[in-house]
Amino acid sequence: MGIKSITVNYDDGRQITLDTDLKTTSIKRPIKQIKDGAKVNGLRVEILLAFDIAHTIFSSYGVDTVMTEGTGGTHGKASLHYVGLAIDLRTRDLTPTQQLEARDKLAIALGAQYDVILESDHIHIEFQPK
Repeated sequence: MGIKSITVNYDDGRQITLDTDLKTTSIKRPIKQIKDGAKVNGLRVEILLAFDIAHTIFSSYGVDTVMTEGTGGTHGKASLHYVGLAIDLRTRDLTPTQQLEARDKLAIALGAQYDVILESDHIHIEFQPK
């Protein structure tokens, strides 16, 4: 027995795994992805910009940025999802502390025109100029 591999996580989101036999090396960078079945038709540029900024923040934790819903799903009658101005992002790969930090970093990075809300299982972002 013994150690089979060593994984190194970098602050910029890179992850490098080395097998101890040194025969293989893999490098994983967090990616942006859209959950299978999530609707994205009609998303506006303002919310796509927020998705890009969110990816930078999520990557700093070494996790993928997964959009779980865009213009589909079931939301309130006046939801900005239906007009392409809101998205939901998966949070299950972040610790509770990281979820709060990510919410706060997003709110600062996006500014007052966006609302960033930490829900029980996702971060909701909407573009709603004041």
